[in-house]
Amino acid sequence: MQRMIEDWARKYFPYPEFRAYQLKAIDFAFRVFTNGRIGLLSSPCGTGKSVSVLTAYLMAREIEDIGKLFILTRTRNELEIYAREIQTIAERSKIFLRATLIISRQEMCPLVKEVHGVRKMDYKSFLTYCSRLKKGFKESSCPYYSSVFRNWKPSREAIAFLEEIGLKHVLMPEDFYKEALSNNMCPYELTRL
Repeated sequence: MQRMIEDWARKYFPYPEFRAYQLKAIDFAFRVFTNGRIGLLSSPCGTGKSVSVLTAYLMAREIEDIGKLFILTRTRNELEIYAREIQTIAERSKIFLRATLIISRQEMCPLVKEVHGVRKMDYKSFLTYCSRLKKGFKESSCPYYSSVFRNWKPSREAIAFLEEIGLKHVLMPEDFYKEALSNNMCPYELTRL
C-alpha cells in the first residue's frame, strides 16, 4: 500500500526525494480528504508538511470532487511557503493550478499609501472607511473599487483582468497588488470575485 501511495504521490510531489515521514503525512492527509474528515498534522518546521498536504489534496481530487482547499496561515511567511510550493508543483507536474492568496483588506488597499491617516487607522475604523467609500458616502468614492464593480456587479475590465491573471497560476500578494494597481483596480475586491 505504501508503494502505491508513493508512486501516486510522485505525480504531484515536486522533489526528487521524500523526507522522513513525508509519505506517512501524505497518506494521512489523503485519507482525511477522501473520508471528509478533519485531521491534525503536527510536525517540526521544515519537515515538508505544506507540500505533503498539497500533494495529498491533488491526489484526492483525482478520485472525487472534494471541493476547494482553504489554507489559513498565521503569518505572511507561512502563506508564502504554500504559494511557493503550489508554484513548484504546477511547474514540475505541468498541471494548471490556481490559487488566491488573500491578506487583510487594509494591507491590500492602495489608499493606505495615498491618503494621509488611513495607514494609522485601527482595522475596524478602516473597514468603516472602506464601506463608506464603496457606497459613495458624502460624494466620495473609491476609484479602485469603482473599477472593479459597476452597479454592484463585476466590471468587464475586472473579469478580463482576472482571466488574464489566472493564466499566471499563483502570484504572491505583492505581485497581485502591483498588477491590480497598474490597472487601477482594488486588489482586495478582485480576490473576492
